[in-house]
Amino acid sequence: MHYGVGVVPARPYKPRDKAKVESGVQLAERWIIAALRNRKFFSIEELNQAIRELRDRINQRPFRKREGSRATQFAAVDEPVMSSLPAERFDLSEWSRARVNIDYHIAFDTNYYSVPYNLVQELVEVRSTPTTVEIFHKGQRVTSHLRAHGHGHAVTISELNIEWWSFAMVSPNNRSDSTFRTSKLRNYAYTSTTYTRRSSCKKSNSVGGVNASERHTSL
Repeated sequence: MHYGVGVVPARPYKPRDKAKVESGVQLAERWIIAALRNRKFFSIEELNQAIRELRDRINQRPFRKREGSRATQFAAVDEPVMSSLPAERFDLSEWSRARVNIDYHIAFDTNYYSVPYNLVQELVEVRSTPTTVEIFHKGQRVTSHLRAHGHGHAVTISELNIEWWSFAMVSPNNRSDSTFRTSKLRNYAYTSTTYTRRSSCKKSNSVGGVNASERHTSL
């Protein structure tokens, strides 16, 4: 909804769905375009001014079968209920569907966007604009991203990343255990990193398969 109006597109090959719109276009063609077809204009401003004059003439012309004109109907019916324009311009969005991969990302427009890990293998809806990508599941928005440009980029929310690895590394019997916390995973990663660093230092101190201390003793 934008400006309190929902757009319902007309069905193809159903001219009765848009009869009023078509009649309005026909009116403009007859009383504006046809009236100006032989005139020459040397600027857009000059052309717009001529169009405004003919538009006002059409709106002031009395109805044939009832009282008033288009201008009086607008002033009495439409103008009193009109509100100010929205602060944000209307964003033309496109909708599509995607399947969540096992890495909790979806492929969209040659790039990849993360979703909550519990939606793996689920079908989701994608609403895209020139600047954003929103992902919905069963009508509820689950996440949104800034739209990436280029090819092969992965746009990932770090919190979703941590939670997914937490889910993947815990055994199936403990996944429902409320005592498990992401902090345990971080602690495990820290201790593993410390052990790796120590192992790397020991390897770097070895020369030709002999420890530096042993080599010093032998000398």
